Amino acid sequence: MLVYVNVLGSYSAAGSSTDYLPCMTAWVKAVDTKSGATLYEDTITYGYATPETKTVHLASDPAYRFGSIDALVANAGKAREGLYAGVEAIVAQISTDLHK
Repeated sequence: MLVYVNVLGSYSAAGSSTDYLPCMTAWVKAVDTKSGATLYEDTITYGYATPETKTVHLASDPAYRFGSIDALVANAGKAREGLYAGVEAIVAQISTDLHK
């Protein structure tokens, strides 16, 4: 089995008066290497996601919310931690799904 994972990560806010949250999307596909058949395929989001998005959604910890872009930049280490937490959550979800 070969598993492809393409991840896009950033911080996003729904508008100028809303908090910035980690925003990650992972497109995942597992393929049988012999037959080429798709064994698993899903899209997983973490943190901010638009309501109409049809994905497996994982909430981010409120500790990684920032009230302004200035607060986000001033706390770059904490922001980076939020993105790392997203990667860990996505990997855990993929592992759970593949073990079903």
